[in-house]
Amino acid sequence: MKLIVKIMLLWPMYFLIGFFSRNKKIWCFGSYKNKFNDNTKYAYIKCSYKYPDVKCYWVTDDNELITELSKIGLHAVKRRSLRGLYIMSRACVYFVSSYTTDIFFWTSNRCYYVNLWHGLPLKKIEYDIDNGPLCDKYNSNSVIKKFLYKVKEPECFKQPNLMFAPSDFWVNILSKAFNIGSERFIRCGSPRTDVFFEKKLTRLNDVNYEEKFHLKLKAKQFKNILLMPTFRDSGVDYFQMAKFNFGIMEEFLRYNSCQLYVKLHPSDNHSKAIDFSIYKHIHLISEEIDDIYPYLSAFDLLITDYSSIYLDYILLNKEILFYCFDLNDYMLNSRSLYFNYEEFTPGYKARDFEQLMSRINDFVVKDIRYDRTVFISEYFSSDDSYINSDAIYEHVRKVHS
Repeated sequence: MKLIVKIMLLWPMYFLIGFFSRNKKIWCFGSYKNKFNDNTKYAYIKCSYKYPDVKCYWVTDDNELITELSKIGLHAVKRRSLRGLYIMSRACVYFVSSYTTDIFFWTSNRCYYVNLWHGLPLKKIEYDIDNGPLCDKYNSNSVIKKFLYKVKEPECFKQPNLMFAPSDFWVNILSKAFNIGSERFIRCGSPRTDVFFEKKLTRLNDVNYEEKFHLKLKAKQFKNILLMPTFRDSGVDYFQMAKFNFGIMEEFLRYNSCQLYVKLHPSDNHSKAIDFSIYKHIHLISEEIDDIYPYLSAFDLLITDYSSIYLDYILLNKEILFYCFDLNDYMLNSRSLYFNYEEFTPGYKARDFEQLMSRINDFVVKDIRYDRTVFISEYFSSDDSYINSDAIYEHVRKVHS
């Protein structure tokens, strides 16, 4: 039924909108599943204040968010409304963090499409995916399958007019993954890491900061640890696979005056079966907090695995621990990686829960640190351009002035 609607209604709409003129003074921004987060959030905030002559609209179906943004003088519009349809059809520029569905694919014909993506990749993405459930979408040997994917999920195959990368090294990776030329890239930093260096960007849309986040996060007498694993395409239970012993972890944290905060991927539903309220030192970060970036600088240690968040967190010059208990299984059943994992993850590794506790102890008790200066100089630009995203907007502004 959905396919019939797309063929009979939405595809004709897409081609018809291509005949409409676009307004250079209207830019649209959106993010995954109506959330106010990621690179587009910070691009939207910056552009709204930097270019007052341009109307920057956040596109969402969240009425509460629209009201909240309007209260602070920012423009926002409901996607599923006549006004939203009009604005999306007239907007000259679309900024997204994943695909044009972050706004609305069917109104994107002939817009200037800026894909800010949602992280530098460690695991293979898009056209580079060569195993796991998503491989067939981008690299099927069947002509019919390829055609059907492009009809059913056209947003995945629409090529961006512009992307960014912090160095030529990353341009080479991303241009191949998205099947676009290197001339479509701006060399600069990630918009969401601007919040590390520009304090005025912090906490917008987090009006209940004190209530929504655990107060001990700000207490200096505690060491704050963030556990942020990536999502497994195979859909397995992370804590079960990790053989995570909450009792042992709780006791260690209590004895050493630490707090552990867990931020799981939005698609991970297994954590809902765990009652975190029984622990005083282990906290599940609420799904209400769409954006973790304003708070990252408050953590002393990041524990992750194959998530690209470490490539952002590394700019804070803080400690990172890689808990890679299922490395071989992940590469076999979820995604293969672009790089040799051992060489491209600048931090100490833990292969099982016992080793994880030992590594945390090394940091908390012995203050053992890992030197990442060589890694940063090798994979990020030689100047400071990677800590600022302004070049993206300046380029868009120049193209559409």
